[in-house]
Amino acid sequence: MLTRPSAPTNPLERLTGAGLAWGEGAYAKWAASIGAIAFSLYILLTAATAWFMPDANWDMLPYLAIAEEGTYPDPQALHDYAYNTVKGGVSAGDYKTLTDDGGGFRSHMAEDAADFHSLLGMYRIKFLYAEIL
Repeated sequence: MLTRPSAPTNPLERLTGAGLAWGEGAYAKWAASIGAIAFSLYILLTAATAWFMPDANWDMLPYLAIAEEGTYPDPQALHDYAYNTVKGGVSAGDYKTLTDDGGGFRSHMAEDAADFHSLLGMYRIKFLYAEIL
């Protein structure tokens, strides 16, 4: 048999119960608006973070290259365009980090346009991202 709990006698319990009941009703009434506002705030904060605290990531080089493949069909010209564009857009320290890892992968890609061009196939899969660039 189900029994109903007794009405709270403590003023704090009554206040808490009333507050929760109001919150439940308000959320039920404005759930779509609350969700839209929360999502908009998330997008705004993400965009602000990307704008004010950009992260120089090596992947920017091949994505930039595939975005401009039609303009620069020659692998060497495309390589030069991507690296020079990034060099102009990031700090000297960030550029060194992107291109010089002491003879490793990044150093090799910065020096060898043919190998850099052969790597672009993995980045063409995300064609919508490249089109946005």
